[in-house]
Amino acid sequence: MRSRDFSITDRASFVEQTPTSFRVHSSVYYDADVFRDEMRLIFDRSWVYVGHESQLAEAGDYITGRIGTQPTIVTRNESNDVTVLLNVCRHRANAICREDRGNSSNFRCPYHGWTYTNTGHLIGVSDRARYPQDFDSGMLDLIQAPMVGTYRGLIFASLNEEVSPLDDHLSLIRPHIDLWADRSIEGDPTVLLPHKYSYPGNWKFQAENGVDGYHPGVTHESAFSSYAAHGMGTGRPVVKHGHISRGFPGGHSTIEGGYDDARGIGTSMKDHYQHYMTELTERHGDERAEQITTNRHLFIFPNVFIMDDLIRVVQPIAPDETDVYSYPIRLGGVSDEFNARRLYETTRSLSTTGLLNPADLEMFAANQTGLSARKMEWLQLHRGLGQEEVWETGERVGVLADETAQRALFIQWAACMAGNEVKEVESTLASRSAT
Repeated sequence: MRSRDFSITDRASFVEQTPTSFRVHSSVYYDADVFRDEMRLIFDRSWVYVGHESQLAEAGDYITGRIGTQPTIVTRNESNDVTVLLNVCRHRANAICREDRGNSSNFRCPYHGWTYTNTGHLIGVSDRARYPQDFDSGMLDLIQAPMVGTYRGLIFASLNEEVSPLDDHLSLIRPHIDLWADRSIEGDPTVLLPHKYSYPGNWKFQAENGVDGYHPGVTHESAFSSYAAHGMGTGRPVVKHGHISRGFPGGHSTIEGGYDDARGIGTSMKDHYQHYMTELTERHGDERAEQITTNRHLFIFPNVFIMDDLIRVVQPIAPDETDVYSYPIRLGGVSDEFNARRLYETTRSLSTTGLLNPADLEMFAANQTGLSARKMEWLQLHRGLGQEEVWETGERVGVLADETAQRALFIQWAACMAGNEVKEVESTLASRSAT
C-alpha cells in the first residue's frame, strides 16, 4: 500500500477548489492511513445509519452490522427501546452474536460463555468462583453507542457522545426523507431481506455513484438498449428540465427526476399503478403526489442511500474492499401484486445480475485499478461548478449530470478529516480560490 502524499495535520488539503476546478487527491481512495482516519474521524464520530425499525418489530428482535469497521448489534428490548451495542465480548473480544438477525433476550459468547442481556448487561460469568473476590463484573457490560435516534423508521447511531443532535444532522434533507416515506399509503415503508454484494474498490465510489447523474448514458448504454427492446423507452437517456442534483451541508445529496428510460414504478401493472396514484393524490394532493413519485436517490452521509424502492447501505471493509447491503422496501396500503412487481423491477435492475448494477461494480473495480498509476494524483469533479444555484441555507442545486452531489460529499469529508466544521473548510476552500 502506498504511503500518504500529504501531511496528516492538513487533511483538508486532500480537497482543492478554485473558481473553475474542484479536485480530490487520489490517495483518499487507496491509502491505508487515510482509511483508518476515515473510520476514526467520520464513522466513529458521525451519525451512521444502522438499520430500520421494521427490522426490530418485536421485543427481542436484533440485527447485526457495523459502524465503520466496528461490529454492532442493534436490539429492541422489552421496554420498546432501541439499543446499539458493540458486538464484542468484554472478556476476550470474541463476537458474541454470529447471526445476521434473530430474536433473543440475551447473548452468550461462544468462546467462554459470558452472557449478556439484549441491553448489554453482563449477567453470567462462567466458573465465577475462580475469579478474585474483588472481581467486578458490573464494570464489564457490553460497550453501548451513547447516541441513538430515529426518523421515519430510519435508525441512526453515533459512538460520539458529543455528536450534534440527529435533527441537526438531517436538517435540510428531512423533507426529502418524508417524500420517500410517504410513498407508503399506510405507515412508513418496511424493509425486506437484503441482497448483499461486494466489490474490490473504495467505499466512496459507491457513495458517489448513487447520486451520479453523469454516468448512466455511458455506463448503462446497453441497459437502455435492452429496455428499448422490450418497449420501455427509446434506448437512450433523456434528461428533462427539472431533473436536478442537490448538494446539502453535511455531505448529503440527491438526484431527482432521473432518466426517462430508467426503470420506474409504473413500468407494468398499469391498473395497480393508477389505483396507487389515486390513493396518493387523495391523501396528499396532486402536487405532492407528483413529488413523492419523482425518481429520487437520496444519500445520507456517510453510509446510506434512500432510493425509490430500496435502502442501500455502504459498508467499508478496507481501502480497496467494500460490502453493500441492498434492502428492497415494501409499501403499506397497496396490493401484494403491486409490491411483488416492484420487487421484481428492483431485482431486475439493481441486483448483481440485473441490468444496471453489474456495470457499476465493474466501474468501481476499474477505478481502483486505475489508481495504481503512480502519476495519477488528482481526480476531477468540476462539472457544473460555478453554474449551480446557491441557496441561503448552503444548499447547492445543479442539473442532473452536474457533480454537485460529489462535491458536497467531499466538502463534508474534508471537514470531518480536519476535525472542523463544514463552514471552516468552505472558508478555507474559498480563500484558496481567491489566491
